[in-house]
Amino acid sequence: MSTTPSDFYVALGRRVRDARTQAGFTQLELAERIDKSQNFLGQIERGTKHPSLDVLIALAGALQVSVAELCADHLCYAPSPDPYLARLSSLLRDRPPHIRRLMLDLAKTLSHPSRRR
Repeated sequence: MSTTPSDFYVALGRRVRDARTQAGFTQLELAERIDKSQNFLGQIERGTKHPSLDVLIALAGALQVSVAELCADHLCYAPSPDPYLARLSSLLRDRPPHIRRLMLDLAKTLSHPSRRR
């Protein structure tokens, strides 16, 4: 099932509203806690305003929930990291940019054997 950005913000708004009511706050009280207007918070709860990460963090803190809980249905969980990718990343981490670019070019070449000369 695919979701649109609009679906995400509507679901996020519902979770903010549910967490707010569970915490016993009015819109005005929560808005004051995060230093925003009641109108702004209402727009977030309706899914018509797209809050920044800073606002999400402030909301989560005021509601004593995690940002992950507010975004629950739309989080992507990465599979366990590939040990080869982790090793490659650690090898490249402290190298200068020109070496990282060279290694990226090499990896691209190796991933497309038909393009080799």
